[in-house]
Amino acid sequence: MKRYSFYIEKERFYEKNKHQISTSSTTDVEEIKRLNAQSGLTYNEVFALLGENYLKNQQKK
Repeated sequence: MKRYSFYIEKERFYEKNKHQISTSSTTDVEEIKRLNAQSGLTYNEVFALLGENYLKNQQKK
């Protein structure tokens, strides 16, 4: 009987959370996207800003 109730609870969980997109490790992909959007500049954006500042400083000399 325990095994059967486990499967019922599992189905209820999946039914309740089916709107969330998740990976096989149950990572909430939408939550990761939201957190990444709030995290600030990416590596490439920082690199581009540093390059722009370097070029501006070189032109002044």
